Amino acid sequence: MKNKKRLLAIIVIIVVIIGIVSLYFLFNQENKPTLQEEGRETYEKISSFVQNGNTMDEIEEFIGVNDLANTVIMIGPDSYVRSTPSNQVISSNNLSSYVSLNEEYSTNLENKIKDDFDCKIELVSTKQEIVSYRASIKNYYYAVYLRDMTELQNQLLERAGAEDNEINSFKSKVRAMQILDSKLDQYINEDETLTHIYTYKRDNDDERKNALSSFLIALAGFDYHNDTTNAFDENRDTRISGYIDEAISNGIINANNYL
Repeated sequence: MKNKKRLLAIIVIIVVIIGIVSLYFLFNQENKPTLQEEGRETYEKISSFVQNGNTMDEIEEFIGVNDLANTVIMIGPDSYVRSTPSNQVISSNNLSSYVSLNEEYSTNLENKIKDDFDCKIELVSTKQEIVSYRASIKNYYYAVYLRDMTELQNQLLERAGAEDNEINSFKSKVRAMQILDSKLDQYINEDETLTHIYTYKRDNDDERKNALSSFLIALAGFDYHNDTTNAFDENRDTRISGYIDEAISNGIINANNYL
């Protein structure tokens, strides 16, 4: 009799365990997002990096890559414009004032980028395990800003007759940002919207990584090619030289010490 009761108790326990496990999997299955929902959430998460300023590690981990260039990170501690030399280099070369200016001008730029950003994700189609979305992106002409900043650095180094090393490169970057700080509004994108089709799949393979990385690059404005960006590119040398002369006239930089 005791054996029968023990056997019955064991059977009841097994049934209860099976029921709990079944309910667990059923609950997870019901609450698991569909492929379409998961893809949309993934692209919206990446677009949120523009507003939130995530770190390089967070972005790379989410996308599944480890070789992103910091130039595609517009906002946050690991953005290209916020990059500085090591603390040891800063301390040994009296660069603290440059670091403070770098922080100030980076913040001003980031505020413009946040104000000028819009991204809409729309489902286009689903084919087997791949979903396609249309991304409509309107963003600050950040990539144009970077190209102007680089040209400014080069011309400042040339005028100063300075070697292009880590210290001088950082100083010239800060001076370039100082010159461009009063010109940030000219990089505002008034009405140009980029539209691209991006795919999403759950398999963490190169196709998925490339699609997500391409989306991040587009968010940074590197895909803009229109009359506005062409006008910036066509006369860059002369225009940037004029910016420097104007900055000297306005007392923003010193012609006797360009850096």
